[in-house]
Amino acid sequence: MPQISVIVPIYKAEAYLRRCVDSILAQTFTDFELILVDDGSPDGCPGICDDYREKDARVRVIHKKNGGVSAARNDGIEAAEGEWITFVDADDEIFPNYLETLTKCSSSDMPICSFIRAKGEEYYYHIIDECVVDFTNCSDYNKSVLFKMCKYLLLYGPYNRLFRKSIIDKFDLKFDLNMSYGEDLCFVFTYLNYCENISYTPKALYIYYNNEDSLVHNVKSDKLELNIKLNQKVYDFADKIDYLSIELLELLSTRVFDYYYDRALEILNDLNTSKTEKLAALKKIMSYDALDWVCKYSKNKWFNKKYYNCLISRDAEKLYKVYFKSPAKTIRTLLGDKLYQNIRKILKK
Repeated sequence: MPQISVIVPIYKAEAYLRRCVDSILAQTFTDFELILVDDGSPDGCPGICDDYREKDARVRVIHKKNGGVSAARNDGIEAAEGEWITFVDADDEIFPNYLETLTKCSSSDMPICSFIRAKGEEYYYHIIDECVVDFTNCSDYNKSVLFKMCKYLLLYGPYNRLFRKSIIDKFDLKFDLNMSYGEDLCFVFTYLNYCENISYTPKALYIYYNNEDSLVHNVKSDKLELNIKLNQKVYDFADKIDYLSIELLELLSTRVFDYYYDRALEILNDLNTSKTEKLAALKKIMSYDALDWVCKYSKNKWFNKKYYNCLISRDAEKLYKVYFKSPAKTIRTLLGDKLYQNIRKILKK
């Protein structure tokens, strides 16, 4: 039985798949199996997977009907035989010592390393100081570390870490098939509920590529509702173990408020809705229970102060009046942003 099962969900990743698989097979730690889950990919990925299976005995391939990334990961979990599980996205890659480094921290329930987020030619390093967080011991230090890990997004994805297969099996943990965005964060924080401790090394050994055609960049659902759900998941976990520091509350509140503010302006700028419809939509988003703590701890002071205060007090009528009080704002809304800008350019000539 291999010590680690590496699971790669694959769909329309032909341009990146070889780079990903090659980086896994080049690991200095060799006691692993690689499970390639072809999620009904319509390109050349199925053939690439089969090629690797023929060349390396550690490679296993699952061909399945397209069901989404959560279903693919769940199938990989079910097939996994390793003591540990790690996930690698098909368009990402890992450094040669990725598995070796994480196995050295295997006394914890979730060994984590830093990662690099690549966006075009720019690279962003998500790194904090080396640490171990003991969830059985509520201390200021542990609270501070949890805040930093959330701030630098070190806990949010299923990559750059190992999961104990025994915990996943015991509590029947699965990725939510009904979510198309944020299902990874929900899985991680559900798993964390059953951890006694986690460990972290500041070595950046995973490269996460921000590809513009990826699912994250094509979410059509209500982003405010989704981000409330995701940040509420973090809030509930921290609250359960009494790790809900003021710094963490402000961080989560600020992230949600960004979407709250943007969604309110989208509603007000919608040319196809009446005043009654706009007010109804505003009241709906202002009714989310999570906004009780979001509005209390939000620190987004750089927004328009009048709008900000209306959103904090969750006063739809006042926000509507304040927003349309400006003649320029009313004209801009009636004309549409593009036409408004064109007219301004003409008038300036």
